Amino acid sequence: MKHIGLFIPDSKSAAPPEPELASLTVSQLRELAAMDGVELGSAKTKAEIISAISAAKE
Repeated sequence: MKHIGLFIPDSKSAAPPEPELASLTVSQLRELAAMDGVELGSAKTKAEIISAISAAKE
């Protein structure tokens, strides 16, 4: 069967792009961290939160 105009990416090989962390607000970063299960600890500033999220993804 031939499918024309329909492309379904393989979910294992195509991850959705991560938002540019620096463009998010502190509130959005905290929400993203919570959704990903990232413990922010004592991180309070935007830079500290971004560092915590980035470290958790490594």
